[in-house]
Amino acid sequence: MTNNKLNLLGLAYRAKKISIGSDLTIEAIKKNNCFLVFFDKDYSSSTEKQIKKLCDINKIPYINEFTKDELSHAIGKVANIRVIGIIDKGFGDSIVKCA
Repeated sequence: MTNNKLNLLGLAYRAKKISIGSDLTIEAIKKNNCFLVFFDKDYSSSTEKQIKKLCDINKIPYINEFTKDELSHAIGKVANIRVIGIIDKGFGDSIVKCA
């Protein structure tokens, strides 16, 4: 299955415009340097709630429609990636506009 959001996520990774993991994503949000957040759709923890709260406060959209395997595959990693932040406004806007 091809998905434009995941394709753009892969491009953002190759352009080094993402933060991988909850710690780096939280840091980017606090520095007002994050424009979109991807969550694993099965992710459920206090860290996820903290990041969602920060996103809501800072009006940052988030997407939680993909599994950790789909997110990991999109950026070419084998690891279980649960949180990815987009740190480029152009990529963030383009991904949000994808249907």
